[in-house]
Amino acid sequence: VVVRKSERLVRFIEFEKDYFFKSLQEKFSFR
Repeated sequence: VVVRKSERLVRFIEFEKDYFFKSLQEKFSFR
């Protein structure tokens, strides 16, 4: 159960990072 939770957390963090960087790129129009 603990391993599952950490896996989920890691996926969530990676998703958040991806979303954050995409929003940054859109803000500053990096391409």
